[in-house]
Amino acid sequence: MPEQFNKAGDSAYYNSFSKLTRYEGFLQREFSRALRDLSMLQNERRARLAEADAAAETESRQPDSPAANPKTEKAKRTQFPAPPQIPNPDPSPAESEAA
Repeated sequence: MPEQFNKAGDSAYYNSFSKLTRYEGFLQREFSRALRDLSMLQNERRARLAEADAAAETESRQPDSPAANPKTEKAKRTQFPAPPQIPNPDPSPAESEAA
């Protein structure tokens, strides 16, 4: 065995693996806490960006100055053609006498 591993240290004691397990748990909790904080910050940023986009869209819809006399056109209504004039094939007796 190399000389460096024969030196007395944490591994020379019976509780070295329990310490390692405890440190691992601590690091996992810290990582989970940091991940949760990151997620919260990202959600807040997305919400702020969505609000800013909505405000910009609302401002772009509203004109800067309203028109004094807005021009309006009348709606063009459908014009139906007049019924065709059909000649009377059977003239009345008064019309035949006049001719």
